[in-house]
Amino acid sequence: MYEFESRVRYSELTEDKKLSLVSIINYFQDCCTFEAEERGVGLRYHDENHTAWMLINWHIRINRRPDFNENIHVKTWAIGFRHFLGERNFTIKADDGELLVYAYSKWAYVNTLAGTPEKSIPQSELDAYGITEPLQAEFRKEKIKLPENMTAVEPITVTAGNLDTNHHVNNAEYVGLALSAVSSYLNVLHKDDNVIDAGLSLSRVSEIRVEYKLQSVLGDVIYPFVSVKDDTIYVVLRNADGNAKLISELLIG
Repeated sequence: MYEFESRVRYSELTEDKKLSLVSIINYFQDCCTFEAEERGVGLRYHDENHTAWMLINWHIRINRRPDFNENIHVKTWAIGFRHFLGERNFTIKADDGELLVYAYSKWAYVNTLAGTPEKSIPQSELDAYGITEPLQAEFRKEKIKLPENMTAVEPITVTAGNLDTNHHVNNAEYVGLALSAVSSYLNVLHKDDNVIDAGLSLSRVSEIRVEYKLQSVLGDVIYPFVSVKDDTIYVVLRNADGNAKLISELLIG
C-alpha cells in the first residue's frame, strides 16, 4: 500500500467549491506514480526499459467530493496481476477516516517502442508492489453499453496542454475533454425546460466509469457524442473514422 496526505487546493475546485472529477483522477494518478518512484520502478525505470502502465478502465464511486482546504488522505494498492494486466484500488479519506471516494482500475503493461502489451510483467515490479486484499466494495467490470442514438457536439482539437510524459492525452485530461463535451450538451438542453431535468448536473455525479480505447496525440481532432438516459449520462469520444477513443458513463444522484 502507498498513501500520501494533501489539502484540497483552490486550483482543483469546480464552481461548487468542491474537488473536481478531473482532480480526483489526478490525485489517483499522482498516488500510484509516487508509489512507483518510492519502489524504484518509476519514470526513469520505465524510460530505460521502454515500458509503461497504460490505464484500461476506471470505476470511481463518490460518497462526497472533498471541500476546499479539506485535508485528504489518498491511498492505492495493487490487488492482482495476470499476464500483462494489473488491477489496483484507490481511496480518498477525510482526517476522521470518512471514505469520500473509492475506485477500481485495470492497467496494461506495454512496450512503448512496439506499442503493444508485454507478454508478462517483470518480477521486479511484482516484487515492488506486492498484492493486497481488494477493497470490500462493489465495482462494475462489464463493458459500458452505449445508447444507439447519441448527439454530436463540437469537435475538440488536442493541444500540448492535454499531453503527458508518454506524449499522448493524459488519462485525467481525456476525462476532462469528455466532461467538457457533456457540459456543452447539457447547456443546450437546459435552454428548454421541457427537455431535461434541471437536477441533471455534473456536480451531482456519484459514479463514473471510463474505458480508454485509443490514444490521442497533439493535433488530433476528437469528435464527442453525448446521450442522457434517466439518471445516466453517456459520452463517447471518437476519431474521424468513427472509432471510439474513450467511452464514459456518469451516474447522477
